Amino acid sequence: MRYLCLMFILFSFNLTAQPLTDAGNVVEINPAKTPAPRLSDNVFTYCDTNADGFIPIDLQSISNLVLSDHADDFGYDEGIYLCTAGSKVLLVSNIETNPQVTQICQVGTPSTPFDIAANQDGDLYVCAGDQIVKINSATCASQQVYNYSVASAINSLSFDRNYNMYMGGFSSSVYRLNSGDYNTMVPWHDFNQGMAAGDFVMYGDKMYIAWRTSGGCELFEVTVDAANNYVSHIVLGDLPGQTFGLASELGYLYGVTPGNLYRINLNPMTFQNIVTNGSGDSWYGAAGKNEAVKFEVQTFESIADAQANVNALPSFWINTVSGGQTVYVTIRNVITNQIVTIPVELIVNTAPSYTNPQTLTQCYDSAQPSIFDLAAASPGILGSQTDVTISYHGTEADALASINPLPNLYVPTTDPATVYVRLVKNGTSCFTTFSMLVRTVALPVLNQPGDITVCSAANVPIDALVPINQQLPQILGNQDSATYQVSFHQSLTDAVSSVNPLPPLYHVSASVTPVFIRIENIQSGCFSTGSFTINAFQETQNLSLQFSVDAHDWTDGNNAISVSVDESGDYEYSLDGVNYSDDHEFSGLPIGVYSIYVRDKHNCGVGMKEVILLMYPKFFTPNRDGFHDFWNVKLA
Repeated sequence: MRYLCLMFILFSFNLTAQPLTDAGNVVEINPAKTPAPRLSDNVFTYCDTNADGFIPIDLQSISNLVLSDHADDFGYDEGIYLCTAGSKVLLVSNIETNPQVTQICQVGTPSTPFDIAANQDGDLYVCAGDQIVKINSATCASQQVYNYSVASAINSLSFDRNYNMYMGGFSSSVYRLNSGDYNTMVPWHDFNQGMAAGDFVMYGDKMYIAWRTSGGCELFEVTVDAANNYVSHIVLGDLPGQTFGLASELGYLYGVTPGNLYRINLNPMTFQNIVTNGSGDSWYGAAGKNEAVKFEVQTFESIADAQANVNALPSFWINTVSGGQTVYVTIRNVITNQIVTIPVELIVNTAPSYTNPQTLTQCYDSAQPSIFDLAAASPGILGSQTDVTISYHGTEADALASINPLPNLYVPTTDPATVYVRLVKNGTSCFTTFSMLVRTVALPVLNQPGDITVCSAANVPIDALVPINQQLPQILGNQDSATYQVSFHQSLTDAVSSVNPLPPLYHVSASVTPVFIRIENIQSGCFSTGSFTINAFQETQNLSLQFSVDAHDWTDGNNAISVSVDESGDYEYSLDGVNYSDDHEFSGLPIGVYSIYVRDKHNCGVGMKEVILLMYPKFFTPNRDGFHDFWNVKLA
């Protein structure tokens, strides 16, 4: 395998990854570095959620993609070689963007090749049985065969940066075949237990080995000296089961199982599936085409810094110009000192802002289905933004994926229901999501009150103050006045809009005056409307009504009159024909002549009878002195 040393001053972040399946067991593949959000070649776009136009930027993923795009500027193509159980050599290209698997050739070795390696000249070698075979990189024809006396098949093969080859898999020892003498096995290190599962990859200044133990497969990180001799090693953790190969390619470390090629992050050690084997021909070994090519990649804020190779940016970097800027990535082939500088445009869009209504309330009549007009909520959510597209979804996953939008007229299946809102800045992939509740509240019950009749004096214009609040008890019924508020209005429009309420004493001057009612649930804002009529009549003296008057007199100043109407109806009573009351009894009256008025509340017809309250003296003194000389009934 070929060595790739990338001197990155860079940063990584995580992405939800896919699981690898091995022998019927699911191995959880942890989040790994997210590819930079590329808009087009050398243009990357980001979404800033706090609206200031500044954001931490992962320069490593950008540099890896730029390096992958421009490796051919140095005469190299990106790719990972795989060998299969069916003795094929495959090439995986476009690894980080759109992986494609292509068969290169068919190996003709007597035994199945378990691993493949490539040196920095592009020469390919496979291990098959107890042999290592150099093959033609286009036809797989054998070009040179090396035979070794080993206990079992060689299953692991790699190159370091100095053309030295490493082999193992048949014992706990790893052997080196020094450059120029691939016939001689030189012990490199004995790990005392287990054996190589696949490859000895130089990645940075360390060697990485997939090592098989009784408990599974582990990843060793081996420290080596300048001559690539073993110094020490640590166990980083478990690899997915049946990892038979490792490869490094343009800034990433990869592992291979019979069914998957996956990417390995080292700090922390996490995995992400890159491509799945759908052929049924198991994958074994792997080798990066550029493992032996040593690149130095750095990023600079200005072209002057890039040319002078000063002030390289740190891996975790926040743009210094709000909204984004141009940075410069330099790629240097350490072997040839060839340098390429690529300008990279970073665009930082700001996520849409929003006002979360928290809860949308739909007022409903139990006889009708609850239909929510979601589009009606959009202006309040968006405010003054005109460059944002809004959609509504039934699940958070749908909102994040921008699929299955809800119709504008939405009928929820639960009450309350959660609706997920997605807002996208037009022309970008910058979006934000949030959730809100939709719930229904029953409309208040408006108990229909009766009309009001007002009587005014005959032959004068109608002019009356009507106590319309007398309708409140009938309108509310048994609904709590602390929860429900009733107001009266001149028009239905005013009642619906809850504007221009009428005073409790309402002045009327027409014979027929409609009054519109609004009853509102103070907590939910749901309301119902209705109306009643104020009918104003001028009095008529033609009431043909039989009524009787009982006088309770024979006192000087505490007499009473009681009126009884023979016919059923709704009447009111007065002693002066002006001030009427529902009370048909008058008390505390002095003696005298009284006119009793009875008025029909519905048609203002008036009947009248005269009543005299009498009194007699309790004594008299017939002595002709001019005082109390005679006795008679007063007013008789």
